[in-house]
Amino acid sequence: MLDDDMAHSARTVKPDVFAPPVVKPVPLQDRARHAEFTWLRDHAQNHRGQWVVLDGARLLASGPQLQDILRKLSSLERDRDPLFHWVDTD
Repeated sequence: MLDDDMAHSARTVKPDVFAPPVVKPVPLQDRARHAEFTWLRDHAQNHRGQWVVLDGARLLASGPQLQDILRKLSSLERDRDPLFHWVDTD
């Protein structure tokens, strides 16, 4: 049997909590990342176990510690957001 707290919670749960998820398209999209993905395909093997930060086909920073990468990037001027990618060791 439900205790008082559980029974109260069961009565106060909104019905939409159990509804199926709804996917809503949004007009915002990230920019095309073809150049970054091409760079990763061609060069990722040289950066295993590291973060790489790319702006197009340009490597902005790389290294094993994200905090160090963020420090390096704070001094760079950028017009757009770069792609951050962790290159696994496998």
